[in-house]
Amino acid sequence: MYKSDKRRIEEAIIPYLFIDTMLCHIKQDGTMSEEYRLKIETLQLELNRQVDDLSACRRAKIIKRLHRTLDVLQTYFVGNNFNTRKAFLVLTEWARALSTADWIIIAPGSDYEGVINDFITVINDDGYGKIPDFDKIDQSAVKHIPKVHELAQQQGYYI
Repeated sequence: MYKSDKRRIEEAIIPYLFIDTMLCHIKQDGTMSEEYRLKIETLQLELNRQVDDLSACRRAKIIKRLHRTLDVLQTYFVGNNFNTRKAFLVLTEWARALSTADWIIIAPGSDYEGVINDFITVINDDGYGKIPDFDKIDQSAVKHIPKVHELAQQQGYYI
């Protein structure tokens, strides 16, 4: 099946941002590395799936375009003082919205879906809801989702 370069980049944005956020969390708390190891491997496979059938030249062009968009999104996250918890909230909800709108494909029953569902479980059931000020953090994260989406659209994605 033919996939446009644009579609490949759209499919790669969420896994890349999840990996980046997990790596940031590992830097903050080294005890998280084992918990995230399999999730990072799963998401890395998803990233590779977007470019593994391409020539080296085309792959490099797509990766360069992807990184331009990621730089904009990561600058927004940093500029708005996202901690890893807030980043995970935004990414999880944005991924669900993108999947529901068919902008990205998260295959039912896939390991990729499992990673997203694990974060949803952690956020909703296992702890985020038990921290002080969770509702405040959640409300703030929800407000940022349309802004993050708009930034991606300004880069030409999810339109």
